[in-house]
Amino acid sequence: MVQKRAVSGGAGLLPFFASVPGKLTRRELRGLLPHGKGTPSEATLWRWLERAVAERLLLREGTGHKNAPFRYWLPAREAEWMKDPTYRLMRQDEEARAQVDRLRLSPPEAG
Repeated sequence: MVQKRAVSGGAGLLPFFASVPGKLTRRELRGLLPHGKGTPSEATLWRWLERAVAERLLLREGTGHKNAPFRYWLPAREAEWMKDPTYRLMRQDEEARAQVDRLRLSPPEAG
């Protein structure tokens, strides 16, 4: 379980990612942050995450849409997760679902 602790600027987010068992959406991360004074607004949290991705402190996947929200994680954590066979199966399942979605959304080939 992740402890809720104070956040000071975007770098203050990184400890939250160091102890989670998987990738986090912005909504999931927001649920881990302490509530009250010092809690970043939605816009501030978005800017912090964007900056962390741009600086390669965090990785991101997804489209940012409701059915495929952005998920964020520390680059070093993925190597650790890949040692877990359950995680590898979940990744394969996610990739297969994404491929099915791409096929479903692509226009039919003219023949």
